[in-house]
Amino acid sequence: MVINMIVREHLIEDIIKEIKQSDAVALDFETISLEDKTPVALSFAYKNKVWFCPIKMKYFLNVKYELVEKLLYAITQHPNLVFHHSAFDLQVLRNIGITLSTSPHDTLILSHLHDENGSHKLKDLVQEHFDYHMMRYKDVCGTGKKQIEFRDVSDKQVAHKYASDDAYYTLKLFNKLYPIIQSDNDLAQAYNKVERPLLLVVDDMHTQGVPVNGQKIDDTRTKCESFKDLYKSKLEHYMSDVNLNSSKQLREYFIDKKKMPILKRSHKTNEPSVDSEVLEKYAKQGCMEADWILKYRYYSKILATFVPALRPDASGLIHPHFHQVGTTSGRFSSSNPNFQNIPKGDEFDIRESIQAPKGYTFVGADYSQMELRLAAHFSQDKNMKDAFINDEDIHEKTRQRVGCTRTEAKVLNFGILYGMGTNTLAKNLGCSRMEANQFLANYRKSYPSLQLYMNQVKQDAANNGSLTLLFGRKRHLPPSFEDYDDWYKGGLLRSVANAVIQGGGAMIIKKAMVCMYDKLKDYDAHIIAQIHDEVIVMCKKNDADKIKIIVEGCMLKPTENLSIPFKVDVKEGKNWSVIH
Repeated sequence: MVINMIVREHLIEDIIKEIKQSDAVALDFETISLEDKTPVALSFAYKNKVWFCPIKMKYFLNVKYELVEKLLYAITQHPNLVFHHSAFDLQVLRNIGITLSTSPHDTLILSHLHDENGSHKLKDLVQEHFDYHMMRYKDVCGTGKKQIEFRDVSDKQVAHKYASDDAYYTLKLFNKLYPIIQSDNDLAQAYNKVERPLLLVVDDMHTQGVPVNGQKIDDTRTKCESFKDLYKSKLEHYMSDVNLNSSKQLREYFIDKKKMPILKRSHKTNEPSVDSEVLEKYAKQGCMEADWILKYRYYSKILATFVPALRPDASGLIHPHFHQVGTTSGRFSSSNPNFQNIPKGDEFDIRESIQAPKGYTFVGADYSQMELRLAAHFSQDKNMKDAFINDEDIHEKTRQRVGCTRTEAKVLNFGILYGMGTNTLAKNLGCSRMEANQFLANYRKSYPSLQLYMNQVKQDAANNGSLTLLFGRKRHLPPSFEDYDDWYKGGLLRSVANAVIQGGGAMIIKKAMVCMYDKLKDYDAHIIAQIHDEVIVMCKKNDADKIKIIVEGCMLKPTENLSIPFKVDVKEGKNWSVIH
């Protein structure tokens, strides 16, 4: 039987005693909003008890803040403190002056390790694992103009139930998933040695933020608006009757009116396509309107996406959200902004705006050809291994063996890892299918063990339903795999096979970040961003040489037992553009 109660001040000492005697305690906050993380209530669960503690609620008897702090201290000192999506709750705790010294548990991470496919939202997981439908925020607070803040909810029973369920089902989910993860040696290693320690690293990244030169962003906005207006006026003059967001109207303009060639057809409708890829080809053929549309969209995207996301606060910082398990392979991703999509080397060079403040500098470290090195390690292909062991240019070696240009060799080297076939290769290289076929045949002869390895990985995935990556993480096929047709199955198998490479790289970087985080504590230095195979550290200018040694050493440490030597490019500079 679950006991669900509201915290009263005279009960707090007894509650603290019970918390200390419990195996685990789950904690969840209700805040003013997702942006304003001021807590208005908290809920926590242990054993068979769930408590709701009002702090700044309008219709509840609120607990004095000094007693809330005492309660929170006891909860956060527990060795098995559990959150769901701890990135949010850890920031709430930091905002009220509480910083954890040891990593908590996170049921979102446990769920992702258990099966990375599907949703990892608490309410979806509870529905899946316990067949229980939790109340949604909109059910409690409404939507649109009638939406209220949680602290203003007048129905005490609803507010209590909504908040308490979050803590109760977080604990219930932990009690189900944690033993499963711990019973598998591979997954236990991935969670205990990599993902769980990384929670505090990510929290520190969110706290530190990323410094941005606001003037540079303002200048970029002004220039972008000017260019956008220029191309808008051109388009309004030449294409005044065309809705640029209408595929049908664009098709009628370019195909019917301009008599441009049909280069591609829609998979769904079989109508001629006029997507960005086609417009780029039209622009190369001298079609001005296609070029103007692409440029208008480009400047619009910068203005709508990157300029607002990179506008710093009063302290000169932005606070992107880094998603520890942002992809099915376990790789990091980021949002607001998405660092991976920030243009590099364009006319504005937006990366220059990400700039260290006075007295500080950036140290950027990037793995050199990580995925190819991992492919050589896993496949044990002699020719690939020799190239890296002898520190040869792998793209030049491929060029010589395949009989193509170095640029084409680069496309081949990386494309093969993603299961690139004849049609995609021909499209990417701008060559015929016959030429692409010959390139692929020559490539397979050059690196025979790589193709054998990729085929074996796909077979293992199909037979076992999952693959084990470096340091224990697994990549699962979806449960409905057998229900798909052969074409779709083939795509899934290629994706899962590539995850061995991508996911392995992700785990290497994560281990490096955990190592780095511990060593950087001795300095005024912090990891501020992780993008693809790159880590950015901000440190005092005077400490840069020491930090570079620490960063490179930590990046290489997880690769020490691999059969291929890894290389890390480490640079120092005032802004992101300089170090990458």
